[in-house]
Amino acid sequence: MLEIVFWDVQHGSAAYIKTPENKHIVIDLGTGSVKGSKSFSPLMHLKNKYGINQLDEVIITHPHLDHIDDILDFDNLSPKVLRRPKHLKEEDIMNDNPDKAKDIEKINKYLEINSRYNVKVDNSNDPELPSNNGEVSFSFFVPKNCSRSVGLSNICDTTGRKISKEIQRTFPSKGP
Repeated sequence: MLEIVFWDVQHGSAAYIKTPENKHIVIDLGTGSVKGSKSFSPLMHLKNKYGINQLDEVIITHPHLDHIDDILDFDNLSPKVLRRPKHLKEEDIMNDNPDKAKDIEKINKYLEINSRYNVKVDNSNDPELPSNNGEVSFSFFVPKNCSRSVGLSNICDTTGRKISKEIQRTFPSKGP
């Protein structure tokens, strides 16, 4: 069974996908709040409430703070694969986060993780391939004239139709 959970994380949503083959995928790392000021970490919620110790993939649509706010918990779930816009330079990422002085720890963590995941994903380890995840198809869209602040959009369906070009997914340097 395909399971998709969306969390309202203030300026948008974060999502968790569990495929029929038990692949665990997270889209965006925003955080929210519960009952006023208590912070909500979707990653730690997955670990503590769902018992997930490792993610098969994290997808970051673009590295603005509202999409990477939970980045400090990234390594707690040891993702095997990271998908993110590879065309963005460090300078672009810094400039596109207006409150970078306050959020520098999270931005630097994103940059460190970004540099760590640099080994191309082979087909046998690709959680996005329908044959690896229970026939769920993922499609990603990147504008042809991609500006520095534009990331990627994604669609998940179970029809098997391929409707977009793919961008690079990578392992950490040490491999799967």
